[in-house]
Amino acid sequence: MDLRIENLDGLYVSEKFKAQAETVKMRRIEGKGTRLYVDENDCRFIGATKCAELSMPKSATKYLETWRNKMSAEWGSNERVDEYVQNTADYGTAVHVAIANYFTFGKLDSLDFSGVFDEMFIKPAKERGMAQNVIDMAFYEAQKDLIAIFQFIEDYDVQPLSVEQMCRSFEIRTATPIDLPAEMNLKNYKSITPDKRRRVVALLNIKTSKFKSGLSHEFQGVAEYICWQESFGSKFPAHMVATIRPTAWKETPKYDFHPFDISENRIEQVKSAMQHNLKYNDILSIPTTKTLAEMWSFKIGQRVEDSFIMTNIIRD
Repeated sequence: MDLRIENLDGLYVSEKFKAQAETVKMRRIEGKGTRLYVDENDCRFIGATKCAELSMPKSATKYLETWRNKMSAEWGSNERVDEYVQNTADYGTAVHVAIANYFTFGKLDSLDFSGVFDEMFIKPAKERGMAQNVIDMAFYEAQKDLIAIFQFIEDYDVQPLSVEQMCRSFEIRTATPIDLPAEMNLKNYKSITPDKRRRVVALLNIKTSKFKSGLSHEFQGVAEYICWQESFGSKFPAHMVATIRPTAWKETPKYDFHPFDISENRIEQVKSAMQHNLKYNDILSIPTTKTLAEMWSFKIGQRVEDSFIMTNIIRD
């Protein structure tokens, strides 16, 4: 079977957050149509997207199936829909990596981004047969999306804690990367002096899709909030979960900033649903086998048994 194991570290981690980031070590296992997150003790977690699916009212999840069926009918096959979804994911990844590079090196220009986009989007897109004119348009739109995100960063004085920061919750057995956890202004202040501006810790989801955030994104955001609070809330308690979505613009960068409902009632709704579903759902009970972990290191004088680890993976 085609099994993929990926160790997950933040694409960027600020100096003030490094000690906290080290407390959560995760890897992602994908295979057999399943995605799981596993920590250093081989404890398994589902992702925030799956958590949202399990937590939402069943009637609210039907639109995803309806959308997929509609696209499949229009494009002639499920494979074409899968390609579209993967291209969209690659596009978003390129933008996320570029943002991480911006914070890491303190700058990002068109040449830097061209290299990132070529590696993350253009090469795999060409392998999937995407037309050159579509690739060119995607490259143009991605640059505009980045500029809109940079405008948001400037407007709210965003100071990142990390980019793609993993966190987890044992209570709801969910783990997830947070796109951009950051300290930022509560509002887009204009006339208020800096000393009177309220600063908050926000968990920001960067969405490059042109579709507005829906109920599934809200439940995903609640799952992310629960995971963050359990992992890092004692030192960096979050006050807000929101999406940043670049919108179509011509001359002035524009974006949609959409905070989510993280009230006690919404949080309890997710926790209650997960406690019920995890009791009857076998998603965390997939057969596994021991295999050599990807990371190992041998040193002269060090015991062999201390130099490698065997870890659980999904069994074929």
